[in-house]
Order: sequence, then structure tokens, then C-alpha cells
Amino acid sequence: MKNRSKTLIISMVLGVAYSIYLMSYFYNITICGSGMDFIVGSLASAIVFPHMITTIAGAVFSVIAVITNKRWCAMVSFILYYVASILFIMYAVFTLPIAIISTIGYVRMKKYIEEK
Repeated sequence: MKNRSKTLIISMVLGVAYSIYLMSYFYNITICGSGMDFIVGSLASAIVFPHMITTIAGAVFSVIAVITNKRWCAMVSFILYYVASILFIMYAVFTLPIAIISTIGYVRMKKYIEEK
């Protein structure tokens, strides 16, 4: 882990944690609800679903970028985080900091690749 971007590792941890939070929250809304709660929870899940998918994909690419030390994975990761922020503006408060940290990690990653 010596030749890894620390900011990219931080964004990876935050992205994975936020993805787990999203999945567990909307799983509990749709599965544990009954009657009207189930209908409203399903509707909310359908509205947030594109945001959830792009955030999870960003987290996956972030993990791949940290493990393989590939810049293009980090770039795809921060682009997906920005897209997730645009897809559901209400949750941009959570994804924009991850996207900004991931962008900084991508920029700093060049230094670590050149050291190899």
C-alpha cells in the first residue's frame, strides 16, 4: 500500500460505505414495510435506483483503481460519482464530497505511478 494514493483510498472507503448504506436503507424500506409503506418504499426505491446503480458502479471502479493502481479506473470512478450526484440532486450532499476526493486522488495518482 506504499505506492497508493491515500485520497483515492479514502474515497474508496467512503464510496463503499455509502453504497452499503444505500442498499441497506432501501432494502429495509421495501422488504420490511407492509401495505402503504411497501408501495411508498417501492416508489422511492424506483426513483433513487439510477443514483444507487451509478454510485455502486463508482465504488466498484474505485476499488479496482486502488487494487490495480490504474488511472483510468479512478477517472471512471469520479465521473460516475459526479453522474450519481446529477441523477438525484437531493443526495448530492453525500456523493459530491466523494467525487471531489476521488478527483483529487486521480490527479495525485500520476505521481505514484511514475515512482514505480
